[in-house]
Amino acid sequence: MILRCVEARLPEPQFAVTDGFLTTVHRAALAGHTEDQVGHAEGQVGHAEDQALLPTKDAAMLRACGREAVPGEELLAAAGYSRRTGEFRRRLERLLNRGLLEMTVPDTPRSPLQKYRLTARGKAVLTASKRGDAET
Repeated sequence: MILRCVEARLPEPQFAVTDGFLTTVHRAALAGHTEDQVGHAEGQVGHAEDQALLPTKDAAMLRACGREAVPGEELLAAAGYSRRTGEFRRRLERLLNRGLLEMTVPDTPRSPLQKYRLTARGKAVLTASKRGDAET
């Protein structure tokens, strides 16, 4: 289902399993809204129609990887976190799942040598986000 949404350039659905029930959330594109208006725009990063929704912290994390692979501590600092919170982990996981960032040691996610780098898709989204900022 996720691949079909990506292929159709639709926002990816989110899934949650609670009390034995599977919930699927489909979000409509809300281009032009700020991060606060969209409730942190969770699940909206990385699609051409909603690049305007790239949350500030996500953009900061992508910019931190702009020139070279960086360790998680640099992503924390770039996004304004003092420690690895659940919100930071979900944000990082979302950027990885959407193919905007990639791990340098993918076979060992918890490696102390782990770093994160920007993918070609991440560069495109970041560039489009910068253009959108310049136009406003």
